Amino acid sequence: MEHFIRTALLCVATVIVNTVITPYFIIAAFIILLAFVYLQRIVRSSYRSVCDTSDIAHSLGEVAKSKGLAERVKSVVQFTL
Repeated sequence: MEHFIRTALLCVATVIVNTVITPYFIIAAFIILLAFVYLQRIVRSSYRSVCDTSDIAHSLGEVAKSKGLAERVKSVVQFTL
């Protein structure tokens, strides 16, 4: 825990020094923060979509295991239409 606190304080000190020496640093850091938050929202929504698709594919696989070959093909074709 002591190591974590020391590292966190060093990071805060570095940001303060950079801001005092180069005031434009805080503007660039803010823009990067906004880009990070925006991209994080996109990735989260994409991840949810992929999980939903995976769940659907898994449930189709379970249905296909319980039916015969002809019914498997029919259920997949109906799903893709």
